[in-house]
Amino acid sequence: MLAQDPARKDARAWDDQHTPTPAGPPPADATLPVFSPRKGLSALTWYAQRMDDATESVFLTAAFGVSKQLGAIFEKQKPYLRYLLLDKPGQVTTINRNPGNRVVAGGYLGRGGWRQWLTEALTDLNKHVRYVHTKYMLIDPLGDDPIVISGSANFSEASTTMNDENMLVIRGNTRVADIYLGEFMRLFTHFRFRGKTDTPANKPIPNADAPGPPAGKKKLYLRDTDHWARRFYIKNSPRERERLLFR
Repeated sequence: MLAQDPARKDARAWDDQHTPTPAGPPPADATLPVFSPRKGLSALTWYAQRMDDATESVFLTAAFGVSKQLGAIFEKQKPYLRYLLLDKPGQVTTINRNPGNRVVAGGYLGRGGWRQWLTEALTDLNKHVRYVHTKYMLIDPLGDDPIVISGSANFSEASTTMNDENMLVIRGNTRVADIYLGEFMRLFTHFRFRGKTDTPANKPIPNADAPGPPAGKKKLYLRDTDHWARRFYIKNSPRERERLLFR
């Protein structure tokens, strides 16, 4: 069909016919394709339903923010954690306020208070997406029946109704889920640390002779007690939930 370079309306009709939006959860131990463009937003609504049906955890990458369908699920109170990896900070507001959501955006280390680390800079090869452009959603990836949704499509209305895109829905493959979760957490922890620093906002990195932090600043040392671990045992706190999730 793509080889014929179809008009968008013809591609929509073909995609809806050959890769219809499932009526409910995907079949067990199956892989389903979901092609775009499509006539409506049923695929986005279906992704949101899969998030809503999670029982242990949700992990999502979002290069251009979170669609209203998925955002509505993030705003709900759940007894488990949901992880969101964004390309840019400030793309979500109410989602960030929910203590059950762990939200991180892209960033890098400039020169300053963290100067003991290697100074980082962006390549600026892409002005629109600077850090995160992967597209995947993981539903209960640490359980026995995970769902991995990944492909070329952003979880957005434009990708669903306008663009030539593909997605795969993979259910029950624990090895695939492990690989995706490992990559997600690699990026998440990488950027979570950088989120605690002052990433320069579209500014050039100063040269090596630029002044660093004020002289005489007190050095920080690790405590030799278990004080750091106590926050992970506060009942029903996000940190306790994270400890129990990855135990």
